Amino acid sequence: MEALIQFAERIMADSLYAMILGLVAAIAPLYFLKTVYAVWFGTYEVFIGFKSQRSTWLVLGLIDGVALFTLLPARESGLVMQIVMIMWMIEMFLIYAATFVRKEPIDEKEGEVSS
Repeated sequence: MEALIQFAERIMADSLYAMILGLVAAIAPLYFLKTVYAVWFGTYEVFIGFKSQRSTWLVLGLIDGVALFTLLPARESGLVMQIVMIMWMIEMFLIYAATFVRKEPIDEKEGEVSS
C-alpha cells in the first residue's frame, strides 16, 4: 500500500499530471448532467427506473457529503476535488428530489393516469 501512495505522490507532484487527473475527475459529474436532465424532463419510462432506486440516490448523496467533509482539510490543494464532490452532491439531490416532485403523466384524451 505504501508503494501505491508513493506512486500517487510522485504523479501528483507534477502539476501537468495533477491538472489532467483533475480534469478527468471533473468530467464525470458534468457528463452525468445529461442523466439529471433525463430524470427531470425525459420520458416517464426512463424516470421509473430512477424512482425505484430512490433510497440509492439518498445514500449516494450522503456518501458524497462525507467525502466532501473529508476533503475540506486539504483547503486549496484539494479545491478541484471539493468542487467535484459539491457537483456530485447537487446532482444526487436533484435526482432524489425528482423522485418526489415529478408525477406520473396524465393521458390528455381520457383524463386518466397513463401506464
